Amino acid sequence: MKPIIKTVFIILAISTLSTYFINKDAIQRYENLSSNKLIDRHNEIISLKPNPKGYIAHYESEYPQHFKDLLLQKEDKYFYYHPGVNPISILNDLLGRIGLSQRHGSSTIHQQLAKNLLSNENERDIKNKILELAYAISINIWNSKQKTLDMYLNSSYFGNQLQGLNSAS
Repeated sequence: MKPIIKTVFIILAISTLSTYFINKDAIQRYENLSSNKLIDRHNEIISLKPNPKGYIAHYESEYPQHFKDLLLQKEDKYFYYHPGVNPISILNDLLGRIGLSQRHGSSTIHQQLAKNLLSNENERDIKNKILELAYAISINIWNSKQKTLDMYLNSSYFGNQLQGLNSAS
């Protein structure tokens, strides 16, 4: 019995540490995507410099709840109920890929955020999908749903070299 308890403890410890370090990397990537700001003595923004992707990104932490509700209704209606990934959507997507059902998008807000942070939007292979799953689960474990939603709204690309809802508006 003791070796089983020891093994379970080791697996839990490794899982906890790995999700912690993955989330720490995700947060660092998120912070690096914010544009450098030049501010005046009254703390007003004078200029924003492009981020490493070449986009302008000015982060906000307050967005209207009505907008968030509409976004979740369209993008991820089970956002508050899944652990970062939606296994039912993934199964439906797999069935659609082999022709047993209609194809639908299966990415959650967490997975889309992970894809944005990893900068692999155009590289859709199984290795990147697995990496995105690990990041999505880690982000879900270590951050509140509100923080995750704000991170998503701040890191999504809106065209014209503008990243994040605040920059786009």
